[in-house]
Amino acid sequence: MAASYWMHEEKVSKQVQEGLIERARQMRKEPTNAEAKLVEKEFGGCSAFAKGDCDGHNPAKDFNLCYLHHIGRRYWELMGKHGFLDGPLAKDSVCIMVSYYQFF
Repeated sequence: MAASYWMHEEKVSKQVQEGLIERARQMRKEPTNAEAKLVEKEFGGCSAFAKGDCDGHNPAKDFNLCYLHHIGRRYWELMGKHGFLDGPLAKDSVCIMVSYYQFF
């Protein structure tokens, strides 16, 4: 699915969209690994949110608020390490994983 399609969903603020685009521009200069999603129609959302076990608030400032972090997933740590949490992504009130869990 093209980024231009999924970036227009209402759940993601304009500020986060711009931050992701800027980070993608920066990453063009860095080695990047990509996972191909050849059999899935979309990037999935967070299962904890889908089941109602998460309120969808952004845990960027306190990873312990995230169930995925609690069970050992390192998404937030790695996003911080690679600069994703230096900009608008960390400031948005809605957790990016709500809609784009498999994106990271």
